[in-house]
Amino acid sequence: MSLLDTGRLIIAAFITSVVTFRFIACNRDGSDRGKERWRPVFDPLYLATIVPMVFAASLLLDTVMLQNVGSSLAEVVLTTAVYFALLLPVLPLLRRHFSTRACAMLWLLPNVLYFVFYEHMNHSEPLFVLPIRVSFGWLLWVWLGGTVLVLAWKLAEHIRFRRALLRNAHAPDEETLTVFQGVREEMEEESALKEPLPLLLSPQTSTPLSIGLTRKTLRVMLPERNYTPDELRLIFRHELIHIARRDAGTKLFLVLCTAVMWFNPLMWIAMRRCADDLELGCDEFVLLDEPEDARSLYAGLLLKTAGDERGFTTCLSATAEALRYRLENILRPKKKLLGGLLLGLVTLSLIAFSGTIAFAFAPQRLDEAISLGAEEIEWYYYPDSDYTVPASDGAPIWEVLRGCEVYRLSGNYRPDADFWFHGNTDGKSIELHCSGHYVFVEIRLYEKGKGYGRDLLKSCFVFTEEPDWDALLAKNAG
Repeated sequence: MSLLDTGRLIIAAFITSVVTFRFIACNRDGSDRGKERWRPVFDPLYLATIVPMVFAASLLLDTVMLQNVGSSLAEVVLTTAVYFALLLPVLPLLRRHFSTRACAMLWLLPNVLYFVFYEHMNHSEPLFVLPIRVSFGWLLWVWLGGTVLVLAWKLAEHIRFRRALLRNAHAPDEETLTVFQGVREEMEEESALKEPLPLLLSPQTSTPLSIGLTRKTLRVMLPERNYTPDELRLIFRHELIHIARRDAGTKLFLVLCTAVMWFNPLMWIAMRRCADDLELGCDEFVLLDEPEDARSLYAGLLLKTAGDERGFTTCLSATAEALRYRLENILRPKKKLLGGLLLGLVTLSLIAFSGTIAFAFAPQRLDEAISLGAEEIEWYYYPDSDYTVPASDGAPIWEVLRGCEVYRLSGNYRPDADFWFHGNTDGKSIELHCSGHYVFVEIRLYEKGKGYGRDLLKSCFVFTEEPDWDALLAKNAG
């Protein structure tokens, strides 16, 4: 096992421990759990800022960083597609035996791990390589265009829906406000939700909901219809739990991930399923320690409530697909496993098996793939990486290698080199680390007296046919 693989497993063990113990702390049984049970396992607004910042930095800094991020994302798309394809058929079984919040986390885990940590997950070699005879650069710009369009669509939808809700919205009657303040006071003793929170009636909604991503923009909205005080108490508890757990921020994060993987239908399904499981988890929390009549009342609210949850909203209404699960959980609650160990096992597997499958893009000659066609380069060949054997002239080997056909490999791969080359040309330093089918290429700017500058290329390539290294090295030695 290489050092890179060992390091990745150490990272996997650490992140697995954090996810497992954090989830158990936030969701352990008992009514004396304190503020921990109100907190999200991952801060969704923090996660939602990371994804656009990575892409913005990639676009602003240099094209190499953008290509590296895009190359990694190609592999993230493949891995998450396989994960969601495996999760979808077993979800009904998992919902029967594990808490709904654990099921919601199962949809979030690959997005959190791969979008936030994947750039730090380096690998030696993939187990499987999928060749694609299309230029990676062309695909990168098509993908970026789709991402921007989906984000613009979702943000515009949220803004239009919010404006429609607030148009002609007005304050409720005194009795409704009294119930709302009473629920707020009950929840303030347990949660960290202490900021002022407006309550409004809107003719534009048919279901209770909350909308807004920041404390200043949050609003709890009610439709213009009559509710009993007991119904209002359950409604307000439902919406305030969503707000305390920042579920609207979680939906924003999922929208960002879906925009990045807009061409993957499984990601759109995952976004919908995760939203359903967030609602199921909220139901469980609302009805914690509630009597049977409260459960029947809550089920009735779901049956007679239909609504619209466009934008980054959380609402009481249920989709037809999720309604059956929600009613069954409400009226016939079952003792379920919390799911902390399940999440830990899935986290460990996602990290440990990342990088096992890689894309390989657009076969080219090696010199064309790394843009070293006609340049005069002084090459040195190093038989090992410990410098125990003096360097020799590497030009004869390069003359053969430069004409070999290679695919550019997606992801962060750096195979353990059997031998390597160092080349110097005008203002550039070039390194080729060779190992079997693979060659890792690193090209950096170099200025005398100032040392190395920014990277021009840092990527791994796979030969369509492995060179006869023994013959090459013997020829060079001769």
